[in-house]
Amino acid sequence: MSLSILITVDTELWCNGWKSLDACFPDALKKYIYGKTPSGEYGLPFLLRVLKDNELKATFFVEPLFALRFGPDSLAEIVGTILDAGQSVELHLHTEWVDEAKLPLFPEVNEKRQHIRYFSYDEQVVLLDKASELLRLAGAPKLHAFRAGNFGANFDTLRALSTSNIGIDSSYNSNQPACEIDLNPPIYQAEIVRDILEVPMTIFRDGIGRQRPMQITACSLGELIAILNHAFQEKWQHLVLLTHSAEMLNDSKTRKSSVVVGRFVKFCEYLSKNNERFTTIDFRSPRLRPVDGEFSQLHCGALPTLTRLVEQAWGRLP
Repeated sequence: MSLSILITVDTELWCNGWKSLDACFPDALKKYIYGKTPSGEYGLPFLLRVLKDNELKATFFVEPLFALRFGPDSLAEIVGTILDAGQSVELHLHTEWVDEAKLPLFPEVNEKRQHIRYFSYDEQVVLLDKASELLRLAGAPKLHAFRAGNFGANFDTLRALSTSNIGIDSSYNSNQPACEIDLNPPIYQAEIVRDILEVPMTIFRDGIGRQRPMQITACSLGELIAILNHAFQEKWQHLVLLTHSAEMLNDSKTRKSSVVVGRFVKFCEYLSKNNERFTTIDFRSPRLRPVDGEFSQLHCGALPTLTRLVEQAWGRLP
């Protein structure tokens, strides 16, 4: 049986601070969603085109709370762009937007709360329901899955998801301190946790013994391919890959990152050429289910990691 690959894209925008939001928003939309640069677009249009060219599925975890400040039109445009390309939309939340809403959800909240776990269970239900409504009004179908911004969820989040009829969570990240879904031992494959199907972020041990997320900007192509093949050999059922809507750009969002763009394209081409072993799915797939058995953490050799270190040093050059 082939290994299921969940390509996930956290689709979100930022205004580079919280001052002059309304003036900064148009430029933020261009950069963080569409990835506009002097050499072309490397955000959603680019990601969707590469996925289509390689006949791959992906899940776009869309952050909708910004629409409480800027209105529904841009959110509807984002959702429509993803759905028109045949890809899947699920829910992502960055709760820093809560106090920026023109019609406050919580009038008493007038400060930044970075993680959803900073809200009570009842407040989390309100947030999930409102965010789901925003996506529904933007044209998204029924939601199946959720990922907390910064992976900053807790067990109240799982309880709130159950109340809000969202049955899958992908907020568990054993390498992220913001995540307070504390599981001991850690899980590596999907399991039922507090009545929710928890699909963990894939974390591996790199060639120098450090914990790394399976993220496009955090791994070399060699590391990504090594982890794919190690998981296939160990008979894992699925892996979760992370990227972001603006991750193909450099840190200042002024131009494309040639290293990251090339890595993403080659990774997708590798999946396409090896589709007898690797199948991309979304969170609506019947292949995504609890996995029995014991699994050890994946790891890779030193050479792919050294390649990444060199790429990262090269990418920091002006």
